[in-house]
Order: sequence, then C-alpha cells, then structure tokens
Amino acid sequence: MSECDLDASDLEVTEELREAIAAQGIVLKVQGILKHRWNADMRDYELLISWDGLEAIEDS
Repeated sequence: MSECDLDASDLEVTEELREAIAAQGIVLKVQGILKHRWNADMRDYELLISWDGLEAIEDS
C-alpha cells in the first residue's frame, strides 16, 4: 500500500471514538504526519497524524 492508497476506513475512526476524544477537552500536539492522501470527493487532503505523548495505536 502506498501513502496515497490509505482509505479513511483503514483508520478505524468511529463516531464513538470521535465523541470520546471530543469529550476529553484536551489539546494535542502533532508529532508528525505519517501518511497523506488526496480525497477527490472532499477536494482536500486526509492525514494520518502521530500525536506527541500518545502511543502509536492512538494515531488518527
């Protein structure tokens, strides 16, 4: 799989996860951009982010 072949469904970001993260009320610092791809439907990029201070399993 190349960086451009990443699909949002590969990230396993559920609505439940989004709500849990939003409810925490914390500010996260980006450690790095791991992958990126162009989403033609949204006409924007999608990024896989590594967060400073969090484990790799929490990349989103």
